[in-house]
Amino acid sequence: MRQVSAVIVLALLACSPDPAPAPSGSGAPTASASAPAPELRDVMRIDPTSFEATPLGRLRIASEPPYLAEVVEGGDELRALVAAMNGLDHVTSAGVGMPPQRVERSSTDFARIMEHGWLKKTHHVELRLTAQAPRPARRFDVWGAHDGKSTLFGQVEVDAMDYLRVVGGHADHRARLGKIVAERNARGGESVQVPPPDGEIGKWGRSIERGTPLHFAMMRDLLLQAGLVLAPEGRAVPATYSLEGPMARYGERRWLSAHVPGELRVVPPGNGVYLHLEGPPGGPLGFRALAYAGVPYDATSLRAHVLRSYGSASGFAEGEAGEIELAGRKLLALAFREGEGRAAAARLVALWPDLLHLSDRDERHDRGVALELTIAAGEGPPKLADFAAHPTLGPLTDSFYVDLDTLR
Repeated sequence: MRQVSAVIVLALLACSPDPAPAPSGSGAPTASASAPAPELRDVMRIDPTSFEATPLGRLRIASEPPYLAEVVEGGDELRALVAAMNGLDHVTSAGVGMPPQRVERSSTDFARIMEHGWLKKTHHVELRLTAQAPRPARRFDVWGAHDGKSTLFGQVEVDAMDYLRVVGGHADHRARLGKIVAERNARGGESVQVPPPDGEIGKWGRSIERGTPLHFAMMRDLLLQAGLVLAPEGRAVPATYSLEGPMARYGERRWLSAHVPGELRVVPPGNGVYLHLEGPPGGPLGFRALAYAGVPYDATSLRAHVLRSYGSASGFAEGEAGEIELAGRKLLALAFREGEGRAAAARLVALWPDLLHLSDRDERHDRGVALELTIAAGEGPPKLADFAAHPTLGPLTDSFYVDLDTLR
């Protein structure tokens, strides 16, 4: 195991944002039977200093030249903006190390350059994908650790399409937080590699759309690579040190990283254990990330696995089962109790399965990494919420990442 004193900050993936349609000419867009349907976009103005976002309304924009737009809902500010968009006859492309180039409205490059140049850089306006099934926004604190010290950077709101909105934080950290938020929001989605079709060779991929559970998990993992942790709003930020590297002394290895709260210590891992942490003497507190295999991802198989692995312990009693949000994704979990009297402990086992990415879906393997959380037992059967809200293990799992794809 390799211990480092600070998170290694990795650059966010430098993929170009997906082109979002933009307008053209002037006047309302027209559609023909063969033309692609116009696309709805939410319109947000981003303050260049505070990075706070203000909704301006919603527009509909054509999917092909001349990229005309019309207001669906909004006030005078949005109507004036759309009129100016529709009045453009060209935009200017300024590539790195290249002279500016004129891009006509009839070009298929016009929409992308207009959106990310004229709109975003000149007018501080973003066009965002519209949620088909709106859901309440969630708020998170954003923090990071360096040299064992934790810093709260601010607060963000995550909407139904996984767009981030800065809603709070100290001015000293706004620039860094705002820059990373802008990079995440500029992306139309993420992607995964999939096997090529029969008879084909090379690398093939599948888009992961915004607003899906896998997209949120991938976005959260990329924020971790940039040194930022998403935590439920109001969670106490612990003093931490950082672990990062290929973990497990024997057998299979996986790339793993975590901010470890100071009251936990690292225990040398055994066979099949990627990370083992224990709390101070005097009470049960611990965490393990360990390999599992031959356990299909369903409640019956998880229960059989827990009974097989832990059921012979003194005082064993099952608690709540279901999904729990750990490490930025919902995982199937089962809580249980073991031990007697003051030695009683509440334990949770959650399955984080390997995923096989296919061209049209993901399939869960019957192997992966099991997360085992141990806390002091309370009265009655343990609840899943007891673990998710724990003041030590909660922040640990907020920052925990293990790569299920590589480094075997």
